[in-house]
Amino acid sequence: MKLRRISFSSIRQRKAKSALLVAGLVVGVTAVVALVSLSLAMERDLSRKLQDYGTSIIVSGKSDSLALSYGGLSVASAAFDVRPLSTKDVARVRTIPDADLLGVVSPVLLAPVKAEGQEVLVVGVNFPEQFRLKRWWGQTVGEVNQLVPFRGRKPTRPDEIVLGNLVAAKLQKPVGAPVVIAGRRFKVAAILSEQGSQEDSLVFADLARLQQATARPGAISLIEVGLKSQSVPVEKIVRELGRTLPNGKVSAVGAVVASNQNVVGVVGTFAAGLIAIVVVVGSLIVLTTMMASVNERTSEIGLFRAIGFRRLHIIWIVVAEALVLSAVAGFIGFALGTLAALGVAARLPGLAGTVAVDPLLGLLAVGLALLIGLAGSSYPAWRASLRSGLPARPLRRGLRL
Repeated sequence: MKLRRISFSSIRQRKAKSALLVAGLVVGVTAVVALVSLSLAMERDLSRKLQDYGTSIIVSGKSDSLALSYGGLSVASAAFDVRPLSTKDVARVRTIPDADLLGVVSPVLLAPVKAEGQEVLVVGVNFPEQFRLKRWWGQTVGEVNQLVPFRGRKPTRPDEIVLGNLVAAKLQKPVGAPVVIAGRRFKVAAILSEQGSQEDSLVFADLARLQQATARPGAISLIEVGLKSQSVPVEKIVRELGRTLPNGKVSAVGAVVASNQNVVGVVGTFAAGLIAIVVVVGSLIVLTTMMASVNERTSEIGLFRAIGFRRLHIIWIVVAEALVLSAVAGFIGFALGTLAALGVAARLPGLAGTVAVDPLLGLLAVGLALLIGLAGSSYPAWRASLRSGLPARPLRRGLRL
């Protein structure tokens, strides 16, 4: 007779209690897996953004009026500033002491206008410089996805525009469709893949063409500066730009993104706390369920002892039963937790596609469930081994683990 068969037989005979134990553990493991998966996804997203934005600097005019947001940075009334930047400021950027470390200097005009009857924010840019500066254009967000080209092609004419993913859906404009913006006719050259940022809701147009359409010749809202490499001291460049452009507001975009690291840390801390709670509560669920099972099996355990089972074998039967149920709960919890994380990430900006099925996390989930099962069943197993006062007899030859 094999002891593990006795454990499986006990599980089949007590289906209701077994299902209750599995359900309790599944809830806890699911919550842990979902939270850990989202935490890891946020870390990957933050790492990607730091890599993308870490070498970017934005220079805007100083203002205390209405705030706008662009590129993850809050820019003070860039479109309506009473002291707007000018082409002279663009030239001054190239005069800083470490100008040789600058890669791209791109003037930008922000213009809230109507397009096909919808209020949109149009960004006037120099497209060749923008595609050099924004390396993430033309790919989906997240390390687990393959790079996907944007739909269409890069604009080559002044009347061609690029639409963000969301604004293209809102305007219902495919690649090649005409779009009337501020009374001027444009053509959609490309639609960006989902970026998970405000760029999904923006329209990008040729800078000079947008200046003409809005009757603001030579107007510039801000200047985007891209450094040649990540090894360049960003803080030093920011200070130099601040001294060169005293009327401008200089901000490192990477610093703004890095401020979100505290949020990721809070999520990680919460996940660690949740794991501790799950271990304690799960162990209590196993303890309660297994104690009830042991109390129901007093005569059965006494019979086992009478036919020669040792205390170690009784302990093994109870613990093995709990471990089997815990392993099942671990696998189910990992599957449900991953599905939950995928669903939540799909609804959070920047996290779509960043959650992946992680085999290592699966092993940790099953290991956590087994740890809970072992911790919760140890005391009931020990109590079960003391149920009978009969003297232990030699183990029969046919009895195996």
